[in-house]
Amino acid sequence: MGCMAMTLAGAAALARLPVRLLPDIAYPVLLVAVSDPDAAPEEIERSITEPVERSLAGTPALEEVRSVARTGWSLTTLRFAWGTDMELAALGARERLDELREALPPTASRPMVLRRDPGAAPFMAVALTDTGVGAGAPTMTLTALAEHVVKRRLEQLDGVAEAVMVGGVRREVRVALDPSALARHALAAGDVAAAIRQESVRAAAGTVRRGALRLAASVDGELRTPGELADVRVTAPAGSRRRGGGAAGARLADLGTVRDTVAERAVIARVDGRDAVLLLLHRESGANGLRAAARVEETLAELRAEHPRLGVRIASTQSTFVRAAVANVVQEVLVGAALAVGVLFLFVRDLRAPLAVAVTVPVAVVATFSLLDLAGASLDVMTLGGVALGVALLMDNSIVVVENVLRHRELGRAPADAATRGAEEVTAPIVASTLTTIVVLAPVAAVGGVAAELFGALALAAALALAASAAAALVVVPAIAARWPAAAVPGTRNAGGNAVVRLYERAVVLALDHRGAVAGACVALVAIAGAAGAALPRGVLPRVDQGEFRVTLALPRGTPLERTDGIVRRIDAALRATPGVASVLAQAGEPTPSDGVAAGPAGPHVAVLDVRVHGVAPLAAVVQRARRALRGVEGSIAIQTTAPTTALGAVLSGEAEDDVEVRVVGDDRGATAAYAQRVAEALRRVPELRGVRVVDPGRVPEVRVRVDRERAAAYGVRASHVLAAVTAQSRGIDAGSLRTAGGRVPVVVALDPPARRALDELRAAPVRGVPLDAVASVTPGAGPAELHRVMGERAVLVGARSAPHRLRAAMRAVRATLDSLGIPPGVQVEVGGESERIAQAFTALIAALLLAVALAYAVLAMEFDSLVHPVTVLLSVPLALVGAVFALYVTGAGLNAVSLVGCVVLVGVVDNDAVVKVDFILRMRRRGLSVREAVLAAGRARLRPILINTLTALLGLAPMALGLGPGAELQAPLAIALFGGLLVGTALTLFVIPVAFSLVEEARGRSRRA
Repeated sequence: MGCMAMTLAGAAALARLPVRLLPDIAYPVLLVAVSDPDAAPEEIERSITEPVERSLAGTPALEEVRSVARTGWSLTTLRFAWGTDMELAALGARERLDELREALPPTASRPMVLRRDPGAAPFMAVALTDTGVGAGAPTMTLTALAEHVVKRRLEQLDGVAEAVMVGGVRREVRVALDPSALARHALAAGDVAAAIRQESVRAAAGTVRRGALRLAASVDGELRTPGELADVRVTAPAGSRRRGGGAAGARLADLGTVRDTVAERAVIARVDGRDAVLLLLHRESGANGLRAAARVEETLAELRAEHPRLGVRIASTQSTFVRAAVANVVQEVLVGAALAVGVLFLFVRDLRAPLAVAVTVPVAVVATFSLLDLAGASLDVMTLGGVALGVALLMDNSIVVVENVLRHRELGRAPADAATRGAEEVTAPIVASTLTTIVVLAPVAAVGGVAAELFGALALAAALALAASAAAALVVVPAIAARWPAAAVPGTRNAGGNAVVRLYERAVVLALDHRGAVAGACVALVAIAGAAGAALPRGVLPRVDQGEFRVTLALPRGTPLERTDGIVRRIDAALRATPGVASVLAQAGEPTPSDGVAAGPAGPHVAVLDVRVHGVAPLAAVVQRARRALRGVEGSIAIQTTAPTTALGAVLSGEAEDDVEVRVVGDDRGATAAYAQRVAEALRRVPELRGVRVVDPGRVPEVRVRVDRERAAAYGVRASHVLAAVTAQSRGIDAGSLRTAGGRVPVVVALDPPARRALDELRAAPVRGVPLDAVASVTPGAGPAELHRVMGERAVLVGARSAPHRLRAAMRAVRATLDSLGIPPGVQVEVGGESERIAQAFTALIAALLLAVALAYAVLAMEFDSLVHPVTVLLSVPLALVGAVFALYVTGAGLNAVSLVGCVVLVGVVDNDAVVKVDFILRMRRRGLSVREAVLAAGRARLRPILINTLTALLGLAPMALGLGPGAELQAPLAIALFGGLLVGTALTLFVIPVAFSLVEEARGRSRRA
């Protein structure tokens, strides 16, 4: 009844657990974005970036500040210490920036503080097209339908936090002014915009009395139609005179035309070649992503039925990968458990013993789900990986109990007595070994960094599964074994098993007779493994095949969006014709503030294409075919095999740094840029490096307008009038909005398009009745395309990739190269990149490994009530690490955060058999046996359960170690390290532990006699 109640509780908890790809990761990074349309990078840096950096400099726990000032945008990245409460950090940053708002330029947007949270990445992208207009550009009707119907319907769904719209066209009323008409009436574009704003007013005006009542008064003078806008009268400032005399001023219709049109597009989205409106859906915090995706799919089906002309499709979704990844881990659990139970049957040759062990698996798993629900965890790849790891290990406890019960049955005891005695004898070692494994999992969650965020959930799930397994082994297994018929003794030892025991006993005797040789061989193996470990390739996290890759297009700066889009169409067609490609999602252009900074590429000259491959197609092969297909296409094209559009890609890519990054910092941009070029040229000669480049887009053409104050004063022109004239000549002046039934429509005042095409027309632009070049100089020039800053100082970055498995050698070569170059005065050089993150992760995980050994020692010291015997048990750890290193070397998995976590877990796993064996030896010693007799007796009694435990654990880990299926590559290095460590560690400790115990006892005997 207890098992049934536990099963029902676990099933209810399983239904409540949110399902997602990864645990919620509090990535300690904030992004502060401020836009100032068309402002040059140097102006952005001076007026926005530097004030933002100064305002945020004193933020608690802030470790690094990086900024990029590019045309129209200031992007400041704040990196905090791991473990920082990012909600409070974001709140503090917003408060500081609110105080800064008045100091920013009036044209700048309100600073946006964005969390760089992988879990906040869009979980689905919905593409909308108008099937009635073919593949042409989206209409205003489609955009309005997307914004006012589809977007709102999706945002109302449980689990959907926000739907960000990308692409489409927006309605705009454009006042196209005739420069000659402005000159005739002594007007400027700024006068027109001011007149429109003054005429379109709606506001409260206080209260008035009517008898005993006090009534609210309001003034409604809003413009509602383009016709009303055309009738607005524009009056020039006092003192202005028309050409030929008379008062200056005119109706708006006399100065140009009013057009109800669409705004210039800032970003173009395409899905499989069709121009579309994208809705990027973000998941609510803590929501079940799979359920949210299912609700979205149901709603989209309803929308298709309600709007037959509306083409609706899911362009990309995480739910497919999540379902496949979760199903793959569940399959690993089931296959591993089945293999382990099968091995147990081969040993005991009776179904009842394996079934008794098999019963504990679902009991422990459902109990784990209940505990995970109480802990507030989610059901994700890492949590299920912990459960799979627990299943691979949790049968050890049950097998130990079953084997000991069988031993007592073979001695002739009654079923109930054998079950009781068998369970009591192994209770202490089971509790000790389980506690040892659980306590060594604690450092995994305490190391900090992305490893702790990812593998803390795995450690929690594995610890809960192991605790549940120990309880099930000590309660459920004896209850089942007590009911086996007295006449039948399952698992009677056979002749083959006895022969193996005799062979092992002779080998142990040989080892005890040559203890020096055994010790020397172990030391030699550890030394060889250390050398092999130093040669292992290193990284932070393994690469995971998500079935996606990204193509990035970069054209020369200044390329218009229309040309970029034309090349994107060619790339899109070439990719869709590539075998293995399932779909292509493309975005070209720069997102507007309403689209969000991270919604797409930056600049009209840049585009990104996210390519999804068919499920059966190997990603590497498809990428190679895509590279061949894109040869000869104009522009700089890069292909990344990890797409940062997914949550998993965001975690794996980290800060998207190069393997090696040299940061050249200094106030003199010319000196830093020149030295950075010298560094890049020197690093290109380093054989361990690939793709060395200076992360500096160089200079781009621009036009500088400098006001001549004396001449401007003579004409009564101020600098603000010049700014308005130039703005009207380029992008147009914001003049408020019209209030219509469909919402507010922005009004933009600009010169007629033909007058905006040439530099000469800019010089002739009217300012208060005089041409611009009469009051200012207009000079073509060049300015920086982007300005990078690190910790408040300008920096030029040099990036490079390392040759495969050569990162450490590359870092040594980089430092030697920098030493040979020397550093000029006023310049500082720092080396970072992927190597920096690897060093941080490895330092933390090695500390966790040492802490795990210390915690295991403390638990064993309490169990054995001795300070010496725990050392004997822990000798299995370096021997197991030998196997882990060789397994990682043979498979090519390398050293990374995942495999190091596996080494930490190995500390608590590999000593389980040693604990049981040493405990048995000590019990035999208390019965009066000599050291040699006790060691041989323990070998005879404990060989079979040790072999069974090891084989079941290895087979339980095998599916995970193979790394087959979606997302399996993320956990495979952990399982490989455990597999190799258990295999080699168990084989060695079967002989090393007896030798070590005899040496320790002999030394203790000599010390007592002395």
